[in-house]
Amino acid sequence: GAFLIVLGFAYAISSGTDVNLDEMASRGIPTTEETVKNIGTGLNLFFLLVIIAVVSMLWGGVKKMTNK
Repeated sequence: GAFLIVLGFAYAISSGTDVNLDEMASRGIPTTEETVKNIGTGLNLFFLLVIIAVVSMLWGGVKKMTNK
C-alpha cells in the first residue's frame, strides 16, 4: 500500500523531458520520453526510499533517547 503511494509520487514528480531526445538519437541511443520518465521514476523512487529509511532510523533513535 505505502510503496504504491511512494511509487505514484515518484512517477508524478518525474518529468520525462530532462534529456534532449534528438541529441540522444544522434549518438545512436534510441530514447523515448516514456523511457526517460521511467528512468526518472526509478531514480526518484530510490532517493525517496533512502530518505524514508534515514528518517525512520533517526526518528527511532531520537524516540529511544527521549524515553529513558
